[in-house]
Amino acid sequence: MLSATRIRLRAVPPAAIYAQSWLLGFQEEVNRGLADLVSAKFRVRLDLDVCFERLPADFDWRPGAGSAGTMLERRTAVHGSRH
Repeated sequence: MLSATRIRLRAVPPAAIYAQSWLLGFQEEVNRGLADLVSAKFRVRLDLDVCFERLPADFDWRPGAGSAGTMLERRTAVHGSRH
């Protein structure tokens, strides 16, 4: 049984996707659909959303290249703000 009241789903698409004008509309439609689904299926208040984010420009995937945790904390929303 789900006991969470807040679920934040974060997606980090490849950088080439950020330039796509449809990304904000897609994010809004996903969130609208999630809100409809949640309200129809759960009797308790459940706050659920999706947000597309980008990694910092200096993020380096190579092992030993630095602290991945610190870099992940520096990610930013592609559109809007992070919750």
